[in-house]
Amino acid sequence: MLEFYPGALPLLGQDEEFRDAQAVLSVAPHPEAGRRLSRSKLEATLRRHGRQRNVEAKAAQIQTSLRE
Repeated sequence: MLEFYPGALPLLGQDEEFRDAQAVLSVAPHPEAGRRLSRSKLEATLRRHGRQRNVEAKAAQIQTSLRE
């Protein structure tokens, strides 16, 4: 998967990051969809999947990773 979707690599990590990765991959299952995600869509997705703190900062970080 990481060869197909290298932007997802920084999303994988500890428990909370893994939950964030699952949330993002549920709305962006392929690289092109990930690159198109808006920050507001990322924030809503993270909140819907349980993130309560640092949502804006995490969404910005994820968006940067997906667009690299």
